[in-house]
Amino acid sequence: MRRAILYFRESDTDIEKIKIAVEESSKRNDLEYLLIDMESIPDKENFPIKSTPCLVVGPYTLKTPINIRDIDIAITTAARNQEKNQRVSLKEAIIKNLAGIFLSNYYPTIIAFVLIAFISGAFIAPYRMSMGKELQAVRIYDFYRIFCHQLAFRSYFISGEQLYYPRALAGIDGAITYEDEFNDPVDDIEIASEITGNSVSGYKVALCQRDIAIYTSLAISAILFQFLKKRIKPVRWYFWFLVALIPIGLDGFSQIPGLSSGWPSWFPIRESTPLLRSITGFLFGGMTGLYMFPLMEESMAETNQQLKMNRVIIGALAKSRNRNG
Repeated sequence: MRRAILYFRESDTDIEKIKIAVEESSKRNDLEYLLIDMESIPDKENFPIKSTPCLVVGPYTLKTPINIRDIDIAITTAARNQEKNQRVSLKEAIIKNLAGIFLSNYYPTIIAFVLIAFISGAFIAPYRMSMGKELQAVRIYDFYRIFCHQLAFRSYFISGEQLYYPRALAGIDGAITYEDEFNDPVDDIEIASEITGNSVSGYKVALCQRDIAIYTSLAISAILFQFLKKRIKPVRWYFWFLVALIPIGLDGFSQIPGLSSGWPSWFPIRESTPLLRSITGFLFGGMTGLYMFPLMEESMAETNQQLKMNRVIIGALAKSRNRNG
């Protein structure tokens, strides 16, 4: 529903005439109107409206100096153009406004909470397997397979002989290799993805080593940004490209020849290690968060200003309706 909102200060020139004109024109056009004294607004220094009087009605904004004729034209035009004069539910408006303000203030914490829950779920799968709840575990593995390849030789294992079982190609001294532990000498990708583990080897976490590092560091950056918003400056795109994207790209894509055929004999064949995957994943997730959250904050700051403005309007609307019964 459209309404006429007059922001004013008692010291404004001809303010009583302007208030009467807004009231009369609004009543004549069956339009709800609000008179908001700027001195009654908490934190008015950060309020979007600075100069007064200022009349906002539908898509029209009249700024000082305002004349009576323009007031009537703006209100009459706005009233004619509105589709239907529906009364706004104050309770619904208050709930939506409070929810919006909460989201705009605490979205990094909400994102961090979702990420932590997501990471935790990946560890529930091996836990349920160890408890003999195979059907529940398989459903969890199936869900996380949407987000991750789940290759056993690039994943962590819980409650087993080792924390991980790397391919022989990774060259990690002293570690039982994936090929030996799971009897898969050809490193079949489909088999590696389907393996969940056993009581001796342990059970596979539903996210790979790199993904755990990415989501964990992204959650950490979200929490840091929540508490240090004004002190964290946006990371430059080229810095993000150099520190976050290039290392993970090189480490990830350089492994492809090791799982496929047809490459030239001179082309290097390699397999990354859990440490390298974790470092590059951590850099990617953390730097992406430091690049992304400041940009989000710029957008959220504008949204927050609008929500605070709406809160003032809702408060004035509640007082007006109580006064009018």
